[in-house]
Amino acid sequence: FFRSIFVAVMRLSTVLLAVAVADNKQVADDMFKDTATRIIEAYVFEEYEKFAAGELTFRTLKTHLSEKIGMTYEDLSLDHYAAVIEDATDAVANKCDSGKMPLAECKRKFPADREEL
Repeated sequence: FFRSIFVAVMRLSTVLLAVAVADNKQVADDMFKDTATRIIEAYVFEEYEKFAAGELTFRTLKTHLSEKIGMTYEDLSLDHYAAVIEDATDAVANKCDSGKMPLAECKRKFPADREEL
């Protein structure tokens, strides 16, 4: 009897641990996305002339992001991180007509409450 209770408790503990890890991973992924997006937007705005001329590369963007958040360039090249970087960059390109829009007008298309990092 006690053995079956012990086994049931151990199984439940394993399930609860798996759920907690998954929740923490989702929280970490959400935090990365929010932080990386803010850094990318600020960097693109800072280098808007290069962005508009098509001279801002993913390499320089990832290098800047790596320095800001302390992740290696190689880590940022992993698919799930690279997708966040690409999505954030695409959002600026799409909202700002790939840099054809004046910078001040472009910035107004993004949340004003964004805190620069």
